[in-house]
Amino acid sequence: LHTLLSGSVDVDRWMTVALAAVQGQPKLMECSPLSIYTAIREAAMWGLELGPLGDASLIPYQGEAELSVEFRGFRRLAMRDGTVRAISADVVYERDEFRIVSGTEERAIYHEPSLAERGNIIGAYAWARLANGELLWVWMTEAELLKRRDASRSWRTAIKHGRTDSTWHMWPVEMMLKTVVKRLASAQLPLTPLLREVIAKDTDNDLEPERR
Repeated sequence: LHTLLSGSVDVDRWMTVALAAVQGQPKLMECSPLSIYTAIREAAMWGLELGPLGDASLIPYQGEAELSVEFRGFRRLAMRDGTVRAISADVVYERDEFRIVSGTEERAIYHEPSLAERGNIIGAYAWARLANGELLWVWMTEAELLKRRDASRSWRTAIKHGRTDSTWHMWPVEMMLKTVVKRLASAQLPLTPLLREVIAKDTDNDLEPERR
């Protein structure tokens, strides 16, 4: 793993965080050692830090550990080569002030969260500012986000067994942010080979077994 991490990474710290990510989830300790090593190796290969507040997480599924890239991980990868200057995402609630200006050269997004009770979530958006100044964005309604949730393997498995321990159950807002950033990256951003690979692998990990 040391050879996969770039010179800018504190290898000892990265390994400590990766070990803590495994030990912090009892179900991961039941997974095959090879699958844990493979998932950690992927994170190292892509330069992503593991952990609850990191770029990616290790997810146990039927005795196997898999790597799940988070919103922060996709943000880091999208900005890595300098083509994307900034990228972010947020959820919108029904009492927020929200407006998208499109169809002109003066494209803009206006979002002012309500300081009082915000109501229910109505959707989420992601935006990116390219190095040349161009603004790119994507908006997904709550219905679109929930449709993506319902196709998730972890969600479907949890529902099937009457559980509430899927990533969508436990971190719904974070999963919405991840979903909308992935949509922006795959549909509009200049994709580096690495970002394309990560998007494809992360999607396969979540959806592929349910397609069979």
